[in-house]
Amino acid sequence: VQALQGRELQIKLLRDVLFTERHPQVKTEIIKLFAQAQEPEEKLYLAHLLNDITAKRYQEGSSGPSKMYTRLKQLISSTEKPEENTLLLTLIQAVGQLRLEQGMYSLNTIAVYDRSPAIRLAAVQALGQIGSQLAIPLLQTLLHDASESHELRLAAEQALDQIVQAGNFA
Repeated sequence: VQALQGRELQIKLLRDVLFTERHPQVKTEIIKLFAQAQEPEEKLYLAHLLNDITAKRYQEGSSGPSKMYTRLKQLISSTEKPEENTLLLTLIQAVGQLRLEQGMYSLNTIAVYDRSPAIRLAAVQALGQIGSQLAIPLLQTLLHDASESHELRLAAEQALDQIVQAGNFA
């Protein structure tokens, strides 16, 4: 991983490595490198990657995998291993920190449907970081749903506060 940071690899090469690398820790570090990229196009890539992973993760019940997800399967397998959850958490955090509104639909989906409480919590926090009013209805639903954990409801409340403080109202 340090070797990747030390080299001046083209981002396109990192994209290829992300899909061919077998070690989840290396994939996680590559996502962190994308989050530090200066080019808006490369930051946007993270939102697209989150959207693709979310679509793959929640496509259960469809008539089988489409060609669109062939390469994506190499990135995240259908079994949810702890290291894969770490990869997804890193991606969610990067999308939130970079305030990438393009990832909001996926974050909403993850916040509602993911089986991992930690991943759901990270998605709610990322929605707050992005600060878009589009997240308000979902966050209000989570806040007032007594079946949700106290931790998730608290995170929803904090995310709503962040959105109000950001003042992104059209």
